[in-house]
Amino acid sequence: MMTDVRSRVTGIVLKRIFQQGSNVEQGDVLYQMDPAPFRAKVLSAEAILDSAGAAQKLASQKADGQLQLQRGNVTTQQDTESAAAVLELVQGIQWSGLQSFLCRHTHFCTRAQFCHSAVTLPP
Repeated sequence: MMTDVRSRVTGIVLKRIFQQGSNVEQGDVLYQMDPAPFRAKVLSAEAILDSAGAAQKLASQKADGQLQLQRGNVTTQQDTESAAAVLELVQGIQWSGLQSFLCRHTHFCTRAQFCHSAVTLPP
């Protein structure tokens, strides 16, 4: 039986695993693609997600700190409102905005590409 074999990802073929003309079974690895570009994209997406989480945590801590200072009459109402506005902005941009969706989508797709860097015989 003859079949077309195509990779699910584009990239550099590091190694052909099978011998041309030999019989192969479903699930056999045929080619090994270079996983380095996919690994780099996964790490980059994870770093962006971590950075977004850290920015939100920092803004939250600053807003909480300003509230405590205001209760002790040590800071101004304006500083407290500014810290709350920054927190609201960070949360809006990072968690309900397009950035978060795109970053999570990129992370998911890149992880899938990384997992498919070994080309196997289809069913």
